Amino acid sequence: MAAALAKQGFKVVVLEKGEYFAAQDVSSLEGPGMVNMLEKMGCLATDDGGVSLIAGKTVGGGTAINWCVSFKTPENVRNEWVNDHGLDMFSSERYDLALQAVWDRLSVQPDVDKHNLQNTVLQEGCKKLGLHYGTLQRNSPSDHYCGWCSYGCPTGKKQSTAQTWLVDAVDTGNAVVLSNCNAEHVFHDSSPYSKKDRKAQGVAATIGNGPNRIFIKANATVVSCGALMTPVLLLRSGFTNPNIGKYLRLHPASTTWGYFPEGTGPEGKAYEGGIMTVYSPVALRKPTEYGGLLETGVFHPAVFAAFHPWRSGADGKERLLRHGRTSHITIVTRDKGFGTVKIDKERDAVFNYSISAYDEESLLAGMVQSLRVFIAAGAVEVGTHQLDGERFNVEGASTSDIEAYLARVKRRGAKESSIQMASAHQLGSCRMGTSPATSAVDPKGEMWEAEGLFVGDGSVLPTSSGVNPMVTIQSIAYCTADSVVQYLRKYQV
Repeated sequence: MAAALAKQGFKVVVLEKGEYFAAQDVSSLEGPGMVNMLEKMGCLATDDGGVSLIAGKTVGGGTAINWCVSFKTPENVRNEWVNDHGLDMFSSERYDLALQAVWDRLSVQPDVDKHNLQNTVLQEGCKKLGLHYGTLQRNSPSDHYCGWCSYGCPTGKKQSTAQTWLVDAVDTGNAVVLSNCNAEHVFHDSSPYSKKDRKAQGVAATIGNGPNRIFIKANATVVSCGALMTPVLLLRSGFTNPNIGKYLRLHPASTTWGYFPEGTGPEGKAYEGGIMTVYSPVALRKPTEYGGLLETGVFHPAVFAAFHPWRSGADGKERLLRHGRTSHITIVTRDKGFGTVKIDKERDAVFNYSISAYDEESLLAGMVQSLRVFIAAGAVEVGTHQLDGERFNVEGASTSDIEAYLARVKRRGAKESSIQMASAHQLGSCRMGTSPATSAVDPKGEMWEAEGLFVGDGSVLPTSSGVNPMVTIQSIAYCTADSVVQYLRKYQV
């Protein structure tokens, strides 16, 4: 949105809570990366601790720390948003053009020079089981063999917004990015010229950890703090639409693992190479229904230790000694259920989410499917992130032994209290719709309560997308930017 508005000649100020890191400043170390580039140093979670919430806090946001996966909005999801939510934009040529513009600017391409250990395991296991699989398209070149992008891309090859859109905005001479600058309040008041109850006037923000505060008066204001923090800012600013903070989707995910000793399975280390290059749909329901995806994810030592269940000190040490040859598959669920974002009496954020029975079924189906993939690919030991910590020895196991183990996995379930669960895709908490009774923003991306106040992030998605949402989020923002331009020109700003 900053790039589109700056190119149209408007003056744009971007406020970013996190700091800016150029490629040469990225350490690739877990400690500095989590402290400097993740919300709450990577320790953010739902109020009961059941779901870890992984969100970016740096110039470039989530695109600076994600794993490059690029999906266009699936047709069945677009149809759902048109038919069930009345949002005709998603069947329009305008949205098609936005998708393509984002695709081109991010340099998304389909080729992979080499799959790493984990992605080869997923591909080969699916192949042996006759399961559908495919190569993921990414906003990085085919030779991008970097296993460290969770903490910024040290090569600069990943085309995050800090490498693309924000550069475009600044290069016009019409935009400036203020990093380490935390927006605290959106100003709004009644206006005799406004068609809505309120009109946005700008923002107040603090710089760094000190008392310095700035006030920016703006003709149009865009809130883009992500689906976790956008509702928090709006609620702290006094907006009262009950749909602000409602319908939070998380794409709840959990992970299974398979151990491949040296000399077995593919070559390499699990933490080397392209993080996500292969996927497989969860074979539970029709592709047009709410289900899930099998994808890989990188687990460096600290995250590995944190997410693997605790049984004993000796067990934990043995697992870590096997770290480099332990392959992971993450099951990403398209959640039908939803949670909420609220603020408490101290105005602190509270995230509430419990996985629904429907979504738990999808997650468990994906876990079982992924374990079968590991076994087919030749793993000698497999397990889940269920808190019991069972490690199943595949060597010498009969078919009935394997089926009994998979039955135990299903019986234990995938509730927050029984499994390590995480979310890297937060969506829908200020969803777009056709009525203030059911949504927080209108089809133009403008808040129902305030004129001149727009939302440009994943919180506006009407439902979960079911795929990695980066391209969808940016494509909607691309369309919303056009709405902002029309708004400003209408009032001859």
